[in-house]
Amino acid sequence: MIENRKYTRYDKKIEVEYSTSDNDIISNTTGKIINISLGGMYIITDLLVEKNSKLNLNFSFVENDELIILKNTGTVLRSGEITSDSDLNANYNLLPSDGKYYAAIKFLEPFMELSLYFQA
Repeated sequence: MIENRKYTRYDKKIEVEYSTSDNDIISNTTGKIINISLGGMYIITDLLVEKNSKLNLNFSFVENDELIILKNTGTVLRSGEITSDSDLNANYNLLPSDGKYYAAIKFLEPFMELSLYFQA
């Protein structure tokens, strides 16, 4: 299959904290990034995140013995149960402990800061 993506995706397993503020309800939870690009990310979580939800995202990782903390905002393009996404199951060795749901998130603006850390 030919990928027509604007930005290169990087397979990473990074913990992510996110919050939503839709409908006057603020919800904070965690998940796991399984791939990320300058344009968005794909996460696994224990809670279903509704399509079109706006998320505030915080994640960190260690690069060259330095803790990198990044923040961004994105919108959920699609979400659902992991078992309903055959590509996800074929491409990633996910365990039930990883989470029950997935969410594809598009950043509101390209996350250019990521290019400092993720390169092909």
